[in-house]
Amino acid sequence: MFKKSSYLLLVLTLFMLNSCSVDNEIDSSIDNNENLAIDASSENFRYNQSILNNSDCNSCDGKVSILTLKYTGDMAVVVKVVQQKGEVVKNSLVFPNGEFTVYGVAKKNTLSPKLFFYKNNTLNTMIHTSCSIPIGPGLVSGDFVVVSGESRNGGILCPVDVMPEEEEEDEDPIIID
Repeated sequence: MFKKSSYLLLVLTLFMLNSCSVDNEIDSSIDNNENLAIDASSENFRYNQSILNNSDCNSCDGKVSILTLKYTGDMAVVVKVVQQKGEVVKNSLVFPNGEFTVYGVAKKNTLSPKLFFYKNNTLNTMIHTSCSIPIGPGLVSGDFVVVSGESRNGGILCPVDVMPEEEEEDEDPIIID
């Protein structure tokens, strides 16, 4: 006989698998607390970091271990994400506004200090993941926006402050007497 908690987990898992279409990506991993963590996207189930309070997040510490990004381009492309020493951590077709996640496979399950993002084998951008510069939800780099992430020692990444664009100064300012 099933315990109620086992039955509930089975029903929830079947619901999630049934509600996710073939086009959606499902990644499973065991987190540090030995809990099954599922990252899935569908119209019925979606992880949304915006429901977290800022007190639930921390600054990046010990390199990034998980990073979820949104592709903002206007046409489907093959996105390849390459670590600093050339190891490919993602190589898949991504549609406009599609999200994907990269997981750390380097030492201590972290990503390398730099990730290189290619669109159809053309370098689009590079993102620092060493925690030496701010990284978190809201960071825009090339055709990609960071949606969520975690660092090895700091846990869930806090949103980065979006810097306002600098106003252009007139070359010949108007002087009023």
